[in-house]
Amino acid sequence: MPRAERAMVARADYIAKSSGFKETPRRNLAGLRKHCESLSLHPHRNIRRDDLRPNLNLANYRGTTVIAYRIDEETKTVFVLDMFHSSQNYEAILQESDY
Repeated sequence: MPRAERAMVARADYIAKSSGFKETPRRNLAGLRKHCESLSLHPHRNIRRDDLRPNLNLANYRGTTVIAYRIDEETKTVFVLDMFHSSQNYEAILQESDY
């Protein structure tokens, strides 16, 4: 399972445990997946962060999730690299990662 997919599932599990509602994470997961899929429509609309990694873009989902992705300009493909809770030090994680 790709890293971004594992992050999405872990996020849903956390929401389920902390809220006690099983439907809440399913809706959140579906919305997050839909948001990731929509990145390909306007991939340059978000924040470019070459200072962290070359060709890195960050998108925000509902103020709680940061989506890290890159764009392959040749194929016009968006690759979601990882997802983070907005309270995480995602900048440090991204600088140290091996994407």
